Amino acid sequence: MSVRPGDVIYTLHYLGEGYDLFWFNGRTYSDQIHWDGVGIQSEVPGFRFLEQPTMVWWVKLRNASGQVGWSNTPWDFTDNSACS
Repeated sequence: MSVRPGDVIYTLHYLGEGYDLFWFNGRTYSDQIHWDGVGIQSEVPGFRFLEQPTMVWWVKLRNASGQVGWSNTPWDFTDNSACS
């Protein structure tokens, strides 16, 4: 991957274990990001963070009748781990 001044790399979402999924030039990549704040130079010379992505954790629910739904309040439920 070759990145030039002025190019924009989009963070799609957090993957876990300190890694994020990025989109650049029609492809996705994963790597670690060290966030220091908007407008702050990154540890990589020439890179600057423009905006921090926001993330909302959704949980998929299934009741005893087999009906499925989604909620963005995972703390209201048990057994909502992404690894389950």
